[in-house]
Amino acid sequence: YYWSIAPDYDATFYPRYMAKRGFQLGIEAQYLEHNFRGLTRAEYVPNDEIENRQRYAFQIQHQHNLGRGFSAYMNWQRVSDAHYWEDMSSRLLQTSQVQLPQQLVLGYSPFSWLQTSTQVLRYQTLQPDPANPVARPYFLEPQINIVGYKPNILKTDLSVIGQYSRFTNPEKVEGDRFVLYPQVSLPIVHPAFQITPKVGLHMTQYALSNVDKFASSNMTAAPQ
Repeated sequence: YYWSIAPDYDATFYPRYMAKRGFQLGIEAQYLEHNFRGLTRAEYVPNDEIENRQRYAFQIQHQHNLGRGFSAYMNWQRVSDAHYWEDMSSRLLQTSQVQLPQQLVLGYSPFSWLQTSTQVLRYQTLQPDPANPVARPYFLEPQINIVGYKPNILKTDLSVIGQYSRFTNPEKVEGDRFVLYPQVSLPIVHPAFQITPKVGLHMTQYALSNVDKFASSNMTAAPQ
């Protein structure tokens, strides 16, 4: 059932009845404005008559221009349990992935030559087969990025890439990683050719934590 709410809003409903499990409602909604846009997909079973409980799956994606150089992004996915996909045979959220991202990003660009962002990224890890466990990936809590590019400064181009990442995982060695890569380039442009000599310094530093909780055989699981 399609509902054209407005020229920039709409929703589609997918009611469904399963003889063994009962009623399921799916919805897909989209919206678009000057400063933001988004998409939401969701499925909901009020009472699974086999499991005797409610079950759901959803995905929310949203982009927003907050003004004054600020922007935001969200990608949030979740299911009620590890067996939702195989039990529901989902039509609206057709997927077999076992790592569902839950991501929040805040961006800031005070100037045209400078972009910064901070994100938090976690995952819901599904375990549909206990005999074949799925490894939980590292979370980013947080990750901070800086990218700058300033051309034509005393006939040279200046750029810098910086990143700080905090890797967390209760099942593995955790750690921090800091990366800084400043660069200076000198473009030489000729009608017949172009050469760009460049020099840069790539610096990376790691710091591990909770190492004592794990045996030396597990040390290789540290973030790369």
